[in-house]
Amino acid sequence: MNKRIYTGLFICTFLIFLLYGCGSSDKADHYKEQTVSENNAALVSDNEVKASGTIYTGVAGFEKNGSKRVFVVCDGKEKTFNVTDTNSQKVVYSDRILYRNTGTADENMIGICDLSSINTDGTYKIETDSGIVSDEFVIKEGLYKDILDGLTAGGKDIPDKLGANNIRESFLRITDLLLAFELFYDPLTEEGSDTVPKQISEARAYTEILKNYINKHGVLTATLNADMGTCYQYAAVMAMFAYEYDPYDKEYAKECTKLSELVYKHTQEQYDGSSAEDKRTAEDKRYWAAAQLYKLTGKKEYRQTVEDYQDNPPEGFREDMSGYLGTVAYLTCYNKIDLDIGEKLITALMDDINSAVKAASADNELISVSTGRDDHVDRVFETARLMVLGNYITKNIKYVETCENHIAWLYGRNLSGTDHAYGMDSEYHNEPQEFILSGLIDSYIYGSEDESLSPQ
Repeated sequence: MNKRIYTGLFICTFLIFLLYGCGSSDKADHYKEQTVSENNAALVSDNEVKASGTIYTGVAGFEKNGSKRVFVVCDGKEKTFNVTDTNSQKVVYSDRILYRNTGTADENMIGICDLSSINTDGTYKIETDSGIVSDEFVIKEGLYKDILDGLTAGGKDIPDKLGANNIRESFLRITDLLLAFELFYDPLTEEGSDTVPKQISEARAYTEILKNYINKHGVLTATLNADMGTCYQYAAVMAMFAYEYDPYDKEYAKECTKLSELVYKHTQEQYDGSSAEDKRTAEDKRYWAAAQLYKLTGKKEYRQTVEDYQDNPPEGFREDMSGYLGTVAYLTCYNKIDLDIGEKLITALMDDINSAVKAASADNELISVSTGRDDHVDRVFETARLMVLGNYITKNIKYVETCENHIAWLYGRNLSGTDHAYGMDSEYHNEPQEFILSGLIDSYIYGSEDESLSPQ
């Protein structure tokens, strides 16, 4: 059976135990056409009174069939907005501005203009009833694919060497590539082809570097300043790669398997003799490494380690937190697993996902973290990944919309107007986005089993 189909079916076997309140929604019903009222048909730019405020649309634009929301920050007196097609100069949509419950630090109000009913490619601008005007923005079918193609054209810059400052970034990049490949891409470009997909090729380039930072005893070199968590992550990443690479080069996959097990064994010896605090900081990485190695090798010792966490599965989906990856590895394993434990793990995962959705719904910026945190952008990326995973499991439009809000925030639809990840000069432009964008493309925008995202 096709690995991708198997993975989806396997996860879904656990869902018969679960009841979640969000419910799925048909895209055609969700995004219904709305008629522009004739009373609002005149361009608002004809108004004489100009209000003070800002409209935040972001810099990337909107997917034609996706969620489209923008922010208006003003005194709260704006009631309606018009959307103008900048080519025809005609108003194509009008609606009321919906205000959030709280305002900004300077006592302005935050309103939302929902444009989701517009499903025609084009360039647009928004204007409120008193004359606050947005920058131009695009609505385009295939926007997420265009962004992904732009990010992956020629591949990312692979570091010449690794150090304590970038080792975990490399882990995250490999994981992003492999997870996107496993869940959203066909294993081969065509039946019987031996072509190595671009995600796997790029991941191998990283593993070639990683192989230089370990000795024959499974110890990572001193230059990495690797703690137990980093060592467990090394083992997990190499096991994850070996699993995916085996169909293309069995010998190289065996080398990676050996290195993974060496590092895991050495790190486990450290773990057994470490303090409770040191153990606590490494639990999520240990969980992931054991799950990934069980998926790869089928050895009972790894399975037992994973299942020891059944009542308190670790969380996290970023470079310094790996818990959700352990749950995904266990639930997508071909080897024997305990169904009751699987139910516990997926229940905990879905509880976390639904908590993030509720938190996002309550936040002024429609994201699930509070502003002002040092790790704010990292957590927005993490939650976007989590929403993609939730949608993969349940095909729930609420998760897709939440993911899109997080991506829009990263691409400049935030209250500072900062482009965190879209432009080449953005600080987080090199942050892995393959999994997020692949998930949006595959599970929502196209969504058909007939559509293929196989690399060209």
